[in-house]
Amino acid sequence: MLLEKLQEHKNFTAHEKDVAEYILSHLDQISELSAGELAKASYTSKATVVRLSQKLGLNGFQDLKITLTAEINQKSGSINCLQT
Repeated sequence: MLLEKLQEHKNFTAHEKDVAEYILSHLDQISELSAGELAKASYTSKATVVRLSQKLGLNGFQDLKITLTAEINQKSGSINCLQT
């Protein structure tokens, strides 16, 4: 669900789209980044990262990381179950 929201870019500003694109392109690294590091990597600001997280219905970037990691792990588990 969160991945779909990031892909849709619904009501995102240009800078929020930059953050979303970076997240989608670097899913394996997001859990290790701080909001400041993500901002720097996506050429935006920490405030933009936090605003995007809140726009997605989350409390902040930490909440985004936890939710996104759980969603990725759930999808990976579903794929692994289908392969066995």
